[in-house]
Amino acid sequence: MGIQVSKIAEFRGHQQSVYALCQVDALHFLSAGGGGMLVKWNIGEKDGRLLARIPEQIFSVAYDNKTGRCALGTRVGSIYEIDVNTNVLLAQWQAHPESIFELSYQNKQLISAGGDGNLRVWNTERHLEWEIPLSDKSLRSIWRHKEQLFVSGSAGKAWSIDASTWETGTVWEMSKNSVFVMCGSKEFLYSAGRDAHIHIWKDQKRIQELEAHWYSIHALALSPDEKYLVSGSMDKSIKLWNAENGQLLKVIDRERLAAHTSSVNSIIWMDENTFVSCSDDRTVMAFRISNLYP
Repeated sequence: MGIQVSKIAEFRGHQQSVYALCQVDALHFLSAGGGGMLVKWNIGEKDGRLLARIPEQIFSVAYDNKTGRCALGTRVGSIYEIDVNTNVLLAQWQAHPESIFELSYQNKQLISAGGDGNLRVWNTERHLEWEIPLSDKSLRSIWRHKEQLFVSGSAGKAWSIDASTWETGTVWEMSKNSVFVMCGSKEFLYSAGRDAHIHIWKDQKRIQELEAHWYSIHALALSPDEKYLVSGSMDKSIKLWNAENGQLLKVIDRERLAAHTSSVNSIIWMDENTFVSCSDDRTVMAFRISNLYP
């Protein structure tokens, strides 16, 4: 299968590194970063809308499409919750003593993964319902499959947690180095981090390891149809992979597609052929896969 990747948009407006992205709907997404800015973008328009500006660096973003709430996790461990439709600040609280690297809305709860190695579960009133101490190092990524929650972090381990009882199940070693990102399909789990490799898992057993990038991988995302895996690295490049067999399909960098000039920090898919990336170069870019042919 031959494919072509095109850059379809470049979004500017952030004054510092952009660390986090989150999809709102088929056309809109959120970006946030070091300048404390939360910006809403329409993928078909050049200019974004500033929703909020807080006095802290934003490391993580989550959006609840049922309520329109957006949660921001900061470098100093606080969470800001904002109504995306009205721009109203709903709440602010100190959630962790250290940075919050991942946030995830699950049903009516908000889950936070902190630099203190604790996973915390907050109810709709922002009260702490559960605290799950997992590590003496940072927790970096959360991924849910059915009733199982998978958490990874700087200890190089992954923890499976029952999302209904919050009991910790299997713990296994993913890497000798930090695991920064995870994503998964019905069949496979993908992880990556400081070792610059992509690890592919099935039933918690590693079935493939890809020497993917030169430096740490900070972004990893699976397309909605589970055909493509895209990775972004500190080496400034984005790579597109066949998610089933690990074949490298495209390299996206400054030389080939006028892509990012610094570390790629997050990637999200908008649809089966369109993904968005952000970087330390203060830009957000959108790319589209096209011209598929046998």
